[in-house]
Amino acid sequence: MGHRFIPICPVKLTWVDGVPYSPLFEDVYFCRENGVLESQHVFLEGNDLAVRFSALKDNHFVIAETGFGTGLNFLLTWALWKKHASPLAQLFYYSAELHPLTHTDLAQVLQLFPELIDEANALLETYPILTPGMHALHFDNHKVNLILMLGDAKESYKSLLSAPTALLNHETCLTKIDAWFLDGFAPSKNPEVWQQGLFNIMAYLSTPKTTVATFSAATMVKQGLTAAGFEVEKRQGYGRKRDMTVAKFKSSVGLPNQKIPSPWAFVGWALAQQKAMLGQGPTYVQEAQAGNNRVIVLGAGLSGCMMAYQLASLGYEVYLLDKENRVAAQASGNPYTVLFPKLSAFKAPMTDFMLSSYLYALNFYQALGVGDFTPLLMLAHNEREIKSQAHLKEWLLTYPEIGAWVDETTASTLLGLKAKTSGIIMHQSMTVNSQLLCERLIASTNIHFMPNVCVDALKFENGLWDIGDVQAPYVVLTTGHELGNFKETVHFPVTATVGQMSFVKASSYTASLKIPVCGEGHILPAKEGIHGIGATYHLKKTSFQSSIEDDKQNMAKIAAQFNIPIDALTLTGNWGGVRAATPDYLPLVGPVPDSEAFMKQFEAFKYNSKAWVAAAMPALKGLYVCAGFGSRGLTTLPLASYWLTSLIHQQPSVLPREQIQAISPARFLRKQLIV
Repeated sequence: MGHRFIPICPVKLTWVDGVPYSPLFEDVYFCRENGVLESQHVFLEGNDLAVRFSALKDNHFVIAETGFGTGLNFLLTWALWKKHASPLAQLFYYSAELHPLTHTDLAQVLQLFPELIDEANALLETYPILTPGMHALHFDNHKVNLILMLGDAKESYKSLLSAPTALLNHETCLTKIDAWFLDGFAPSKNPEVWQQGLFNIMAYLSTPKTTVATFSAATMVKQGLTAAGFEVEKRQGYGRKRDMTVAKFKSSVGLPNQKIPSPWAFVGWALAQQKAMLGQGPTYVQEAQAGNNRVIVLGAGLSGCMMAYQLASLGYEVYLLDKENRVAAQASGNPYTVLFPKLSAFKAPMTDFMLSSYLYALNFYQALGVGDFTPLLMLAHNEREIKSQAHLKEWLLTYPEIGAWVDETTASTLLGLKAKTSGIIMHQSMTVNSQLLCERLIASTNIHFMPNVCVDALKFENGLWDIGDVQAPYVVLTTGHELGNFKETVHFPVTATVGQMSFVKASSYTASLKIPVCGEGHILPAKEGIHGIGATYHLKKTSFQSSIEDDKQNMAKIAAQFNIPIDALTLTGNWGGVRAATPDYLPLVGPVPDSEAFMKQFEAFKYNSKAWVAAAMPALKGLYVCAGFGSRGLTTLPLASYWLTSLIHQQPSVLPREQIQAISPARFLRKQLIV
């Protein structure tokens, strides 16, 4: 079951002389004289950001901060970015915060900065529910990206590392920081964010062009940065503060290794490493922009359409191939799809990924402007679910914005039908016609849909993949349960599952249903007089055929669950398809490993599952997979596809190392070795 999620504890903000004050750290968030000028002087000017932003072309720039606080540094950086950066460049701003402000307190604080009103309002609109982990927030059409990491700063930045040694991390980790903001409360007030372990991690994530700025001139800060390989300089501080500190990264030689696994889930990015180590720029060259920017996406279900959308958003020319004559022709064509997160109070790869994906998906679909947003009730239909929801009930007390446990009476009121058990009400969910969603996703002129294309084999010649009369340096396989049809991916354990939904007329027994409900079966409120109900599951079937027996089964579940006479459910039709899932119910997202080379490279895992292997994952050049989402694709695909697109585009990561490993296609090869 794993360890419980440790809830994030927001700060209990107070005010002293009109300035926000933290009783926890017994200090103000910024100087009383002028917080804006202080931040500009220390962090923006200390890192020479105006000049560096102006020098960018189509690259990205990465800033990392050790205390988000009131968000003032981020808002000022964003305003400076809009003034100086190229419209083709992107900003990635990482910020760690263990004790964030509540939305209410943040809104009150940001009223102090009327000159930042536009940026402040945009931040407040997307400010996340304060759950632990990474929250990726996008602004200005993804030109500005805030990755808010709620949790301990050291552990948050450590989760961005891919390898235990500095040199191997430089080769395998695409998250490289251009400028550090060492903020937070003074070392004497908050020593946790000024420790040597964090300084060493900073060095792992830095390049020869990386700079540091901090208001602190404490000896332990200067000594810590120096020990981590930074060249430190003292400068004049702001206002009554005499000194501040700036630094530039020089070398990671001699740093102690980090206690993390071998980088078996990470490929080497030789070009990026070479340029960074030669000091030719703090950011990475975007290969696709400099040369051939074509991508072939094979499979036009929801996964393929989502990947096409994400890639096209970054300027790629996407060729979306499918053997059918339309998008979403198979399992992704469900006209009654529900965004249905499987949450838990316990940490595990599945629950970590699901929680992050669920919150990201809500923002994604709202920004896209699709779907009907609605609460969702999950009934406790068996003993296992009753136990699971009992644990979740306690956890949700900390996060009432997400949902709450409700008894039978309250559940019945919320539904408009008589519920027989207690349940969890999720305040935010969505229903959508997946067929229409897929059509919306591929509306870009950068996406070329090619129907009726049957692909039996993948061909790679002269650095290009040649598939369906299209040549491209990148291919993303989104072929679901047919993923194993290719020799490159035959080792992936994807299981086909056939499922069927049924459609019934609304009646006097069901028309009062207000929101979707999931339990032994699920039923959606009537749309144009028709309910969607379901769904059946038949493992290891690879083709769908409509079944009256499945319709009867779906209707029987709903009838029993709500004491509805079975003859009151009038069948009007059905829909079905073949889903693809993996043994651990997590998707396959990432580079396709060279299976033979992988087994040789990491042979030491046979004898010690935690063996240190100083090598990256051997992968097939330009070949990626995004498949195996089972029945959770609507929830998990927005974040998974965004992360994979960032990987292809050589951008910083929005997933921590543990989640990248959890969804890596190479994980099953590793499992073969350690069994």
